Amino acid sequence: SLYYKKPNRNKLKYFKYLCYMLFFKFHELHRIVSICSFVEVATYSYKLLS
Repeated sequence: SLYYKKPNRNKLKYFKYLCYMLFFKFHELHRIVSICSFVEVATYSYKLLS
């Protein structure tokens, strides 16, 4: 019984880890995109003002 339960637990742990990694990567990507868009807006408004 214990032998069958353990791989399932490991699979769940792996799934949680995968979700965490995906979330982390998405968060990083979102941060990078936010910075890029901020720079674009800044340069656009700078061009507009000058």
